[in-house]
Amino acid sequence: MTRYFITAWCDRPFYAQCEVDADTPEEALAKAREAIHHEPAEECDDGYPWDEWRVDTAETDGVLLQLDGRARLHAAADNLLLACQMVVDRWEHGNLAEAARACRDAVAEAIGPAPTEPRNPF
Repeated sequence: MTRYFITAWCDRPFYAQCEVDADTPEEALAKAREAIHHEPAEECDDGYPWDEWRVDTAETDGVLLQLDGRARLHAAADNLLLACQMVVDRWEHGNLAEAARACRDAVAEAIGPAPTEPRNPF
C-alpha cells in the first residue's frame, strides 16, 4: 500500500488536506472524498462542494488530478466563451460548421474529465 497525500479545493479559495493509505490513486481519491469532511478548512466546511482534487505521493505530486462539477466548468469557461463568440461570428458570415465543432469540443471539456495543472496549496 502507498501513502497518498490529497489536497482538495472547493469553490471558495480554501483547501484542506488529508492522508490515506490505498493501493491506487483512484482508491485514494475515493477514500479522501469521505475523509476530507473531517479536516479543518474554514468556509468550505459550510456546505460548499469539494470539487477540485490532487492526489500526491511522497515522491510525486499530481499522480491524479480530478475536477468535479463547477471546477470542471470553470476550467472550460474560456473555451466555452470563445466557442460561443465563434458561433456569433460565423452566423454573420455563413459558416457554422467550424463553430459547431468548437462548441462540441468546449462542451466536452466542460462536462468530461479535464485535469489541470495542480494548484500549489501553500
